[in-house]
Amino acid sequence: MTRLSCLLVLTLAIHTLQGAELPDYQYDEYEYKDYKDPGPADEDYSAQVEEELEELPVILTEPKTILVDLGTTIVLPCMMDFLPNQMPVMWTRPDRQVSSLLAVGGNIQAQDYKTRANVETNDKGSILNIGVAKVEDAGQYMCKLGVQDGNNNKASSVTHSVSIRVPPSISSHSDTSIETEKGKMVLMECRGTGTPAPTVKWTKVDRGKMPDGSYEVEGEEVIIRKVDRHHAGVYRCTADNGFSKQASKDIDLRVLYKPEIEVEEVFIHTKAGNEAELVCHVHGFPHPQVEWKKDGQPVVQNNKIKMQKLHSKYSLTIKAVEKSDFGKYTCHAKSDRGSASETMEISGLAGSAEFTSEPSGSEPSSYLLEWSVVSYSPVTAFRVETREDGTTAWTEATAVPIPDGPYHYAGKLFLKDGMKEATRYEARVYARNDEGWNKPNPVFNFATLGTDLDSTTSRSRPKPNVNQEPKQEGITAGGANPLVSTLLCVVVLALRLFI
Repeated sequence: MTRLSCLLVLTLAIHTLQGAELPDYQYDEYEYKDYKDPGPADEDYSAQVEEELEELPVILTEPKTILVDLGTTIVLPCMMDFLPNQMPVMWTRPDRQVSSLLAVGGNIQAQDYKTRANVETNDKGSILNIGVAKVEDAGQYMCKLGVQDGNNNKASSVTHSVSIRVPPSISSHSDTSIETEKGKMVLMECRGTGTPAPTVKWTKVDRGKMPDGSYEVEGEEVIIRKVDRHHAGVYRCTADNGFSKQASKDIDLRVLYKPEIEVEEVFIHTKAGNEAELVCHVHGFPHPQVEWKKDGQPVVQNNKIKMQKLHSKYSLTIKAVEKSDFGKYTCHAKSDRGSASETMEISGLAGSAEFTSEPSGSEPSSYLLEWSVVSYSPVTAFRVETREDGTTAWTEATAVPIPDGPYHYAGKLFLKDGMKEATRYEARVYARNDEGWNKPNPVFNFATLGTDLDSTTSRSRPKPNVNQEPKQEGITAGGANPLVSTLLCVVVLALRLFI
C-alpha cells in the first residue's frame, strides 16, 4: 500500500473514534471505606470529607504538662465534641526534626513505638498510650485532625509536654561509719541526683531528735559543732523527687568518751526486812565495765543480792534488808577512755523534809512553817532550826510529828517571836526515828509579808565580822555623832531649870 493510502486509512479511524459516545464512569458508585492513611498525594480526600460534614470536630482537651516516672505508661488524651468514623486523628512529635509522625488513626507509624504504644479511638476522640517510658520520650506530642479547616483553627489540634522523672540516687556521701571524740566537730554529707533534682532530708534511725532538736533536717550537710554522746547513732539521708521509690544511705556516728554515770536516787530510805534497789545509768564508748562496791569493797552476787543490766541501766537489788546492809554503795565504771563513780546510800533514817508551805508569807510578823517526811519506822520527834537570812546563829525549836498516811509524817511550827516584817529567813528540819536523827535537808528559804523572794537584789544583812566590834547606832535619824547628841541633851535640861 502506498503512503497516501495508509494516511487515508488512519485519518478515517481517528474520526470514527472521535464520533463514538463512550459510557460515563460514575465515581459516586464507589464507596471508600477504612481509608486509614491519607497522604498528601490524595488531594481530593480532605475536600471530599469536608463536603460530607457540615462542621469539623473541635478538640476539647486542654494542653497538659505531664510528669511520668521512668518505666511507667504515658497516657495522652485528645478528646473532642465528636469524631466521625471516616476522619483520622494524627499524633506527631513536633519537636523532632526527623520521623515526627507517630500514629494515624489507630496505626502506629514510628518504628521505635510499634512494640510499646497503641491508640484508643472512639466517637469522642483519641488516646495515645506509650508503655515503658524512656528518657528520650520527654518532649512535645501533638494531636491534630486529619482534615484541617482553611482558617487554621487552633481547636483542631492540641500539644502536650511530657517530662520523664528519673529515680533519685545518692551520688556521694560521707563514710558510712564515722568515729570521733567527744567535743569535736562532725560533718556528714549526702548528695542526691535525679530528674527533677531530689530534695535531701536527714533523720535519726532510732526516731531520736536531730542535733538542732527537730526530728527532720533538710539539706545535703549536717554539721555538729561539739559532738557528745547524745549525738551518737545512725543517721539516714533520703533523696526524694516524687518518684515512687526513694534513695537513702545510713551513716553510723560513734562518739568516743569516758564513762558517764547518772543515779536515780542518792539516798534510799527503807527499814530492816524491806527490799532496796540501787540504780545507776552508765554511758560510755567503748562500753565500760561496771562494778558495785559497798564501803569500798566489791559486792558479790548471791541469793540475797541480785545484779542486773538492761541497756545502760545497772541495778543492785537487796532482798530483806538488814541493818548490816545499811551504808554507802558505789557504782563504778571503767573503760579505755577513763573511769567514773557515783555513790548512793541505803539508810533506815527518815528522808529529808519536803516543805509544803508557800515561801512568801501572808503575815508581816509571823509565818506558818509546814513540812513532811517519809520514814519506814515511826518518827518520834522533829527539830527545827531557823535564822534570819545573812546571820550565822540558828534558833532551835521542836515540833510533834503527825502521821499523814503510810510512811509519811507531817510537821508544822508557828513562828512569831522575833519575826520582822519584810524579812527573809532560812529553815532546816531534822527527823528522828528508830535509827536515829537524819541528816538535815537543804535549807528552805521563806519570807514575811513585804519581801519579794524572786528579786535579784538581796536584802540580807552582811554577816558580822567576829574580829570587829559591832558599831554603836545613834538614837537620831541619819546616825548623828554621839558627842553632839549629849551636848544637846545638856542644853535642853539647863533651859528647863531656868524656866
